[in-house]
Amino acid sequence: MGGLFNYFKQGGPIMWPLLILSLLALFMFFERLITYLKKRINTKEFLGMVIELLEKEDLESTLDLCEKTNGPIAAVVHEGLTKYKDLEKISSLKIKSQEKRDMVEKTMEAAAAVELSKLEKGLVWLATVVSLAPIFGFLGTVTGMIGAFGNLAKSGLGDPTIVAGGISEALITTATGLAIAAPALIMYNIFINMLDGFTMDIQESSNVLLEVIEEMELSK
Repeated sequence: MGGLFNYFKQGGPIMWPLLILSLLALFMFFERLITYLKKRINTKEFLGMVIELLEKEDLESTLDLCEKTNGPIAAVVHEGLTKYKDLEKISSLKIKSQEKRDMVEKTMEAAAAVELSKLEKGLVWLATVVSLAPIFGFLGTVTGMIGAFGNLAKSGLGDPTIVAGGISEALITTATGLAIAAPALIMYNIFINMLDGFTMDIQESSNVLLEVIEEMELSK
């Protein structure tokens, strides 16, 4: 622990913003990981239950299932079914089946955009860490070299250890900045991949629901 503290001390003042960036990356990693794992569901199993209930024309139970199921997929399906239920209540207006489908589709697209924006929340901070950590590291390199050459100008070439502190500071901050940025980039890419998975599941669920609605309309 003492060695780590000495390492931090030798890195100079730039180590403080680098420490903050590392803590931010760590916090966002666990926050997003917990959030994504909580919102993941078995999409095929969920859609199977939705289709089964809709085939029985039990719209209320389907809505109740969506409300009890966590995650963006259930939320988008719930919005689509709610819109369809509202359209069914407007018995005084003759709304064509295709028009109903289009309205439900637009409702789900809007709901999907909202849900995906919630999932993307926080990823910008990881991207910020990836960008800023090397910049602060290189800034430490510059300030360290400035200090080293400043000491060299004052003392001359008689004692090479005079510049060692500045060079050490420069190398430590550069290494630290890169060491923070690399895992932060890996974290960011992991979450982007998980986000793509959510997007595909939402699209699949929306398409399945629209097909079921079309079948329900044709059977009337």
